[in-house]
This record gives sequence, C-alpha cells and structure tokens, in this order.
Amino acid sequence: MNNPVPIEVNPIVRQIIDRDCHVGESYRRVIRHVVSKLRRGYKTFRELPKAERRLLMQQCIQQHRANRDLYRAVMYPTYRPLADEG
Repeated sequence: MNNPVPIEVNPIVRQIIDRDCHVGESYRRVIRHVVSKLRRGYKTFRELPKAERRLLMQQCIQQHRANRDLYRAVMYPTYRPLADEG
C-alpha cells in the first residue's frame, strides 16, 4: 500500500493514532484500533463504500508511518533506512 502522493489525513484519525497507538505496533493493529473507535465500530466500517474503507486504511497507515519516521529521527539521529525498507 505504498502511496507516493501524500493524502490528507482526517484530523480524527490523526488524533486517535497519535494518542493511542505506539510506533512499534503493526499497521493492522492500528487500523483495527481506529475502526474500533468509530461510532458503531466494525459495523460502521463495513457500511462504508469500499473506496472510503480503502482511504481510511491508507490514512491510518500514512499517519502511523509518519509517527514511526518521526520517532526514528528523534531516537536515532544517524539512522538511515535500507533501500528496501519503507
């Protein structure tokens, strides 16, 4: 799900991930957590059109990746990702 063009992350998704999710968690776990915070949880997620579900997942991944990159920059200032690491 590499997305070369950054998408605008919903502020609510951003807040949930920033507040509740640790940078070491997997993308799947982060997405599940965000979905669980929706009004009726998974039922609301399933009622969304497929394109909106995909967008929500992409937003979760993008925000979590940004948090992970920020963590690495602060904790390991000399860190350089490998060529195959995204």
